[in-house]
Amino acid sequence: MNGESRPGQGGSRKTTASQSGAHPTPAPPKDWLSHKELAAWLGVTEQALYYANHTGTGPRRHRFGKELRYSAGDITEWISRRAVES
Repeated sequence: MNGESRPGQGGSRKTTASQSGAHPTPAPPKDWLSHKELAAWLGVTEQALYYANHTGTGPRRHRFGKELRYSAGDITEWISRRAVES
């Protein structure tokens, strides 16, 4: 497994400061995640992630051939934008 933390396997999650600095944002387990890996890491179905992409509310994605990939930086930014202040 070459030392990488896999989604859903209880690996430790690094945190990065969000842009506001108020709440830490969990960092994805590696630099690029597949659609399936991101859905598992977020705890949502793949269909829910496809729907978020379709409606423009999902994270920025990149297509490599037939594969969708999500960069850690784009995921972290997307999570920070979705933060809800109480």
